[in-house]
Amino acid sequence: MGREYDREDGAKLRIARCLIDSGYVPDIVHDYCRRSRHASVLMPSRGFGVGASQRPMSEYTVKPGERHGQHWIIGKLATRAVMSVRFDSHYWKSHVHAMLRQAPGDPGALTWYGTSPEDHRQLAEHLTAEYPVPKKVGGRTVNEWRVRPGMSDNHWLDCVVGCAVAASIHGGASQRQERKSYAQMYEAWRS
Repeated sequence: MGREYDREDGAKLRIARCLIDSGYVPDIVHDYCRRSRHASVLMPSRGFGVGASQRPMSEYTVKPGERHGQHWIIGKLATRAVMSVRFDSHYWKSHVHAMLRQAPGDPGALTWYGTSPEDHRQLAEHLTAEYPVPKKVGGRTVNEWRVRPGMSDNHWLDCVVGCAVAASIHGGASQRQERKSYAQMYEAWRS
């Protein structure tokens, strides 16, 4: 956690925020985040899907001690001694998949090292273990994500989503340009 990572341009980077999913064993995760020597970097997190029939997080009332951001809220739960983050998993899964559709080098693109498909096959399986189902209620449309039958291994999708949320919390740039479709990316690649 305390090591430095070299960027391609030579800049040194450190992990500034690490979210730990508290959904499975919340007591252990909250206790670890509080007691760890990396407590200033660690934060328990919990994603939940805000569906089309629900009020979006952007309309939630800010309570004392809370910090609201791009479909995430940092606050202290009444039963916990440490701050934690809650986020809209439907929004963030859609956001991560939009980042993956950006052409390498474009603003907001999420890319992996190397060019060998075999190096990233398992990661790709996890990232595609869920699919979006567009739901419209009133004037609000939301991609609600569902697990594909027979593909329950989505852990790395959850990890990448957590990294995107952590980057947003820490001031990472959000997706602002129009997203390219798969067909547009293919045409750009062919030319």
